[in-house]
Amino acid sequence: MASSDEKKILGSTRLRVYEFAQEVDTDSAVEAGKMELMKKLRAALETKRVELGGQCNLPPFQICSNNVLDQLTEIRPNSIAALDPVTDWPDAKKTRFGLGFIDVIKDVCVSYGLDMNAKGSGLNLLTPSQQAAVSDVLKPSQAAVYTMHLHSGATMKDLAHTRGLSEGTVATYLSEALREGLPVHQKPLGLTEERRTALLAAIDDNGRDIFRMKPLFEKLPEGTMDYNVLKMLLRILEFEFGTQNDGEEPPTSGVASGETSAPAVPAWMTALSSQPPVKKSKQ
Repeated sequence: MASSDEKKILGSTRLRVYEFAQEVDTDSAVEAGKMELMKKLRAALETKRVELGGQCNLPPFQICSNNVLDQLTEIRPNSIAALDPVTDWPDAKKTRFGLGFIDVIKDVCVSYGLDMNAKGSGLNLLTPSQQAAVSDVLKPSQAAVYTMHLHSGATMKDLAHTRGLSEGTVATYLSEALREGLPVHQKPLGLTEERRTALLAAIDDNGRDIFRMKPLFEKLPEGTMDYNVLKMLLRILEFEFGTQNDGEEPPTSGVASGETSAPAVPAWMTALSSQPPVKKSKQ
C-alpha cells in the first residue's frame, strides 16, 4: 500500500512532444451507427464460438480467444486468406474454424452494409515501433480498445457501448497507450489544449505532485474536465515531462536552457535496443 505522503513529481522540462493521431474524417452519426453494427457482429461471433465449441466438445476459449474475436470484428475477413492479419490464432485453428466465423461475418456485413477486409484495423496508422508497443506492451483487452479508437476515432462513450465496458475502464485502457506515447484522437476524447493548460496550472499549484488525481481535480476550475479526461491528460504530460519520486535527485543531463535534451524512451524501446543480435546459423 502506498504511503499517504508519497509523491510523484512531474519534471520541469519538456523532454519530448506528444503527437495526436490524424483526425478521422467521418460523420459522427454515421460512425456511431457503424459502432453499433460492429457490436452486433461481435455478439454474433461470440455466439458462433459457443456453437463451434459445442460441436467439437471444446470450451469456447479453445476455439479462439476474445482477442481473436476483437480482431475478426475489426478486420471482417471474407476468406481464409484474409485471416492472415489475425494474430494469436494458430493456422491450424484458422483452417479448422475460420470458415464458420467468415460465414457469420459475411451474413452480418451484407445485411447491414458493413465493409469487409478492413486493412490494418488502425495499426497501419502507426510506425513499426509503435505497432510493437501495441503488441508487446499493451494487454490484449487494452490493445483492442486502443486500435478500435485509432481506426474509428470513436469517443469514450461509443467505445464503452461497443465493448460493453464502463467509460472509466476505457479511459484506463487508453491511458496505458498514452503512457507509451501512442497517438489518440484529440477531439473525440476531449483532450483540448485549454484543458491541458488548466491542468498544468493545477499541477504547478500542487508542487508538481501528480501522484493522486483528487488534489489536482479540486484545484481545477469547476466543470473543466472529468476524472477520465484528467487521467488521460496526466499520462500525456508524464510522457512529455517524465517524473521522479519525491526525494530523488533530478536527472543531470547537463543540457542548458534552450537546448534540446535527448528524450527518454518508453520501456518497450529500451527492451528492443538491449536485445542481442540474432546469430546466423552456419550452413
